[in-house]
Amino acid sequence: MIDLVIFWIAAGLISVLIGPPLRARIQTEWRAEYVLSLITIGLWLLYSSLEMIVAATPGKIFLDLRIARVDGAEAPASMLAMRWSAKQLPYILMVFHILTFSHFLGAMASLTNGIVWIGCLQMLDEDRRSWLDLWAHTAVIREKKL
Repeated sequence: MIDLVIFWIAAGLISVLIGPPLRARIQTEWRAEYVLSLITIGLWLLYSSLEMIVAATPGKIFLDLRIARVDGAEAPASMLAMRWSAKQLPYILMVFHILTFSHFLGAMASLTNGIVWIGCLQMLDEDRRSWLDLWAHTAVIREKKL
């Protein structure tokens, strides 16, 4: 949730800064919105890719959390990439939907987004692991203070 707040503040600022010049240059409102949507989704994918690079997003770092293997050991890049790609699949599909105008890809993006959110309800059990963590054999754990 912290990551969404951080991202939407940054995305809002970027939209305010590049929106007017983009609209003036493109001169068609729907095309400008189209380009801004692609930029926003692309920025989200870049922001969230920190989970693959440092095993945490800024929100997780702020809360002293990191993504690790179930046993607490450092997760290899392949596990982090598997978890990230499954979690971000709706956004990846949305990029292709926007680029191709494919209604099928739009529907698949919506469906997978619903599945990801429903899978997050799995975190309410005693293990506190989403279906993404179960599938990728990972867990979000609290960093130990030295």
